[in-house]
Amino acid sequence: MKGYMRITDRQAFIRRTRQTAVWMVCLCLISTGVAAEVGVRRVLVLQSYYQGYPQADAIQRGITDILGSRDGIELSVEYLDAFHHSDDRYISHLTDLYYHKFTEPGSKVDLVIAVDYQAYTFCLEGRAKLFPDAFVVFCGLDESGLKTPTDPTYMTGIFRTYSLKETVDIGLSFKPEAENLAVVSGSSPADQALYASVKDHLAKYRGVLNLIELVQFEAQALKEFLIGQQENTIVLYLSYSQDPTGKAFLPPEGARLATVNPRLLVLALNEEDISNGIVGGKVNQGYAQGAEAARVALRVLEEPDKTKFSEISRVENRYVFDSVILRKLGIRKEKIPDEALLLNSNFEQLITQREGSGGQSFFSYEIFEEHSMVMVLSEPETGIIIEANRKARDFYGYPDLVGQSWADILYVESEERASPAGVEDFNPDMDRQIHRISDGSLRNLLVYSSEVKIGDTPVLFSILSDITDQVYAEETIFVQEKRLRNMTIHTAVLMVSIIAVLIYLLYSRKRSFQALQSSEQKYRQIAENAPATVFQFQMSREGRYSFPYISTVASEMTGIPKEKITENAASIMQIIYPEDVPEFMTKIRESAKSLSYFFHVFRCNTLKGTIWIEARATPNRLKDGTTQWNGFLVDITERIISEKRIQESNNRLITVMNSIDAIVYIADMETYELLFVNEDLLKAWGRDIIGQTCWKTIQSGMDGPCPFCTNHLLLDAAGNPKEVYQWEIKNSTNGKWYDCRDRAIRWIDGRMVRMEIATDITERKEAERALFESENKFRTLFSSMSEMVALHELVFDAHGKFVDYRITDCNEAYTFLTGMEKEQMIGKLGSEVYRSDPPPFLDDYAEVALTGKPNHIETFFPLFNRYLSVSIVSPEKNKFATVATDISEIKRAEKTIEEKNEELEQIIYVASHDLRSPLVNVDGYSRELEYTVDDFQKVLETGAHGSERVETIVRSALPDINEALKHIRTSARQMDALLKGLLRLSRSGRAALNIVALDMDALLRAVLSSLDYQITTSGVQIRLSPLPSCLGDEIQITQVFSNLIGNALKFLDGRRQGVITITGAVEKGCSVYCVEDNGIGIAPEHQENIFQLFHRLNPQKTEGEGLGLTIVKQIVFRNGGKVWVRSEINQGSRFYVSLPMNPHKN
Repeated sequence: MKGYMRITDRQAFIRRTRQTAVWMVCLCLISTGVAAEVGVRRVLVLQSYYQGYPQADAIQRGITDILGSRDGIELSVEYLDAFHHSDDRYISHLTDLYYHKFTEPGSKVDLVIAVDYQAYTFCLEGRAKLFPDAFVVFCGLDESGLKTPTDPTYMTGIFRTYSLKETVDIGLSFKPEAENLAVVSGSSPADQALYASVKDHLAKYRGVLNLIELVQFEAQALKEFLIGQQENTIVLYLSYSQDPTGKAFLPPEGARLATVNPRLLVLALNEEDISNGIVGGKVNQGYAQGAEAARVALRVLEEPDKTKFSEISRVENRYVFDSVILRKLGIRKEKIPDEALLLNSNFEQLITQREGSGGQSFFSYEIFEEHSMVMVLSEPETGIIIEANRKARDFYGYPDLVGQSWADILYVESEERASPAGVEDFNPDMDRQIHRISDGSLRNLLVYSSEVKIGDTPVLFSILSDITDQVYAEETIFVQEKRLRNMTIHTAVLMVSIIAVLIYLLYSRKRSFQALQSSEQKYRQIAENAPATVFQFQMSREGRYSFPYISTVASEMTGIPKEKITENAASIMQIIYPEDVPEFMTKIRESAKSLSYFFHVFRCNTLKGTIWIEARATPNRLKDGTTQWNGFLVDITERIISEKRIQESNNRLITVMNSIDAIVYIADMETYELLFVNEDLLKAWGRDIIGQTCWKTIQSGMDGPCPFCTNHLLLDAAGNPKEVYQWEIKNSTNGKWYDCRDRAIRWIDGRMVRMEIATDITERKEAERALFESENKFRTLFSSMSEMVALHELVFDAHGKFVDYRITDCNEAYTFLTGMEKEQMIGKLGSEVYRSDPPPFLDDYAEVALTGKPNHIETFFPLFNRYLSVSIVSPEKNKFATVATDISEIKRAEKTIEEKNEELEQIIYVASHDLRSPLVNVDGYSRELEYTVDDFQKVLETGAHGSERVETIVRSALPDINEALKHIRTSARQMDALLKGLLRLSRSGRAALNIVALDMDALLRAVLSSLDYQITTSGVQIRLSPLPSCLGDEIQITQVFSNLIGNALKFLDGRRQGVITITGAVEKGCSVYCVEDNGIGIAPEHQENIFQLFHRLNPQKTEGEGLGLTIVKQIVFRNGGKVWVRSEINQGSRFYVSLPMNPHKN
């Protein structure tokens, strides 16, 4: 199975074509007898991952170098691609595929080399079915990852080890000032296994360093943490193939996370991670493991006794470092161990080899590697990049740029040509393309390409110019861009000519010195025909100078014939501007003295007028002491003119920036270097701060990047600029407040930078603070008021008529009144809150909101069972505020006073009428007794003698005396009853209340049970419906319903069976109960008086003092309710009792 590779269809087609061609060649060789099938031993390399995976490729190279050229060995490779597929269904499918592929006669394998854990496990589990007779050699495994095989006698392998101590120690020798060791590891099983294998060793550094274990961090959090670290932190990168969310990362992607901060020293334990921005370490080498596994395989194949190979070996690790990263971090080579391997030094080795062979070339590695333009070498057919200079590596940002295809980078291909190839006679070809660089952004490029054939090997050389800014400004500087492009074409042609020699060097390292000389002559011919001036300039020890060689283009550039220049070097020196000659000669002498690279820009007077020339050359010392420069001259007049115009445009932009009434600065998003500041910032800080670090200069007291830095908020996941981010901050240096507007922009050199425009808003903040304090005071007063305050706004319909109002704010007293949370009311309509449509007092409120005239109302709110005094004011049109005071107690007191006055009037009436009547009787009959006593007194005083006469008188008086005494006693009882009734009434009005939630169903059942005898003897039918709960005093409410039902029993109509019905319902926040009977009824003229003191409908026919309903009314009123009656003569009566409802039940 072929490994997964991210390539385009075109690449895949090309590769398949090449593979087919290889197989055809092999078949031809077989058919001609070059190789014989007899005695061929088949070795299968089973890779866990995919082709292109760094470790897999390194191990494969080691295996191939040992076994690939061996006669009698047929080497094949299969990739499990476990990085992308690991489910059981996939493994089952793979097993079936390999069964048909490797178990048929003539296709069985003799030995399997299993690379890494997944391949090793696959071998163990499928060995009996797929490779029953094959010996297994494993490599790329840690000792902890080895499972015990069923048959270990036919298995051996190579363990990899990790040199953690040596790697960290050499890192400390590089950075002796280091205080922190940050360890980076991902979340995959392989990541965790590697971390577990070195965890104990890491513990030994506790106390020596501050150990920061960045284990199983999410990618973004990991990046942010590392960006914020200082140079006193060393990073140890283990592996990062998966984050905690399950997102997978390729090895270069994981390494790029660890190297996101270019200031930090990053070490690794695996060779494959180096050259991804990691400096190196003592690493295990995939190539060495693969080579050792191949050697073991050879011994196994050659040894008949397979039991001799049960011993497992290990490969020693080696110090490996990236020379580019070492130079970037300023680490001197003397600190590197002598046995260390330095990567990326192939150009230097090439130059050394050429000079050792005696060749004299006027081109060198520095021209290519250090050139300021992006230069790339690639294969013409496949587009595979085979070399790139420093500018190209920095520009694209891919650590693995070499080995990628143009198709991986190309975003939009030119309509004229899909890939730059097939150009004859070294003519330049220009293509306009869009490339995607490592941060995900797209760049517009002009690509100048030329194919050169050296021997039989074609190589494509490309020079790329970033024109993104020009494209962006295309509409305004079209003419400038056109001229610049023409200038760049000439430069590119020159570069193609120069780098052709370098290409020759790269592809002819194994050729002989004679072939080198022959090829160099060809390149001289190429240089002669190049459109730019290629030259060789010499200056002797005595100061004499000459041009041994200069290309024909010099004549076109200067107007001086080529032959004249070579005969008399002074001819070209004479056209240099007199003012520029001294500096020119000084530069020449400095370059000759130190053999330093020569670069200079100067002016010349030619027949075409004044031109600007850029000279670049590399010096070397000849045996006779003469200094020789090999280089080229470019007419950059158009570029200078363009730069001047750009500078003028830049000056205008700076003028605009300085005229803005705000601080403006631009800072690098990685290094925090200030690249531009306007005059306002310079005036505010009083010194030139360009080039300094923003967090050190603009802020105070910071020991690292500001924790509130917005860099991470300015770019999206693809690295493209987001919208402007606005925020506010108080500056720690001057104490002023600023409104900041930040945005990421692309700087003139292509990097992303942060531009901030900060407006001084100190006065506004002070005003806001004062306003806040004022509002806070108001809010405190508003919240703590005992009055209920609410703010409202009118709501209008489509016709502009007010139909409702909305609550916009309220205080705590208001929420206490309504029993609702503030959040439940804010923004709600009055009709929703008050459950009324239209909402209460809409007209009164609207009049105030529309006219602005305040108003005041006092009313009863049935929903809240409260009397409220409401003041209404309008703060602005269509809005109003209500300030309400609960006057329920006042109203209740007024009602009580009114009731008490009525009772007092009734008592006075009773005292003056009802009590006076029996007193008149007592007085009258007492006088009769007095008269009788007087008669007895007169009889005794007149001397009337004789018992008979006295007896007669007494007997005639006794009936009157008895009658008088009877009436006196009756009147006394009547007065006693009246006085006792008044006492009961007084006591019921003064009894303490215990208001609780009442279960009225249970209460009525208890009342009916106490009246059971009267109900049974009267034959009355009782109908009791479910009743709502209410709030009240249980004892007194029981008395209310006992009195009402007792009255209903007293006044039954004897002509029909009595029926008493008791019902209840919730109405407007109250529980309303009805005791209905079908008795004699109450005449209308009596219905208003029945609740009065001592009022009786039929005193002769009924007992009692007429206090029952009076007491009922008093009790109901004291419990916050009311009672009333509806009745018809001979139909019956309905007594209604309204009490506060129980809000928790109803």
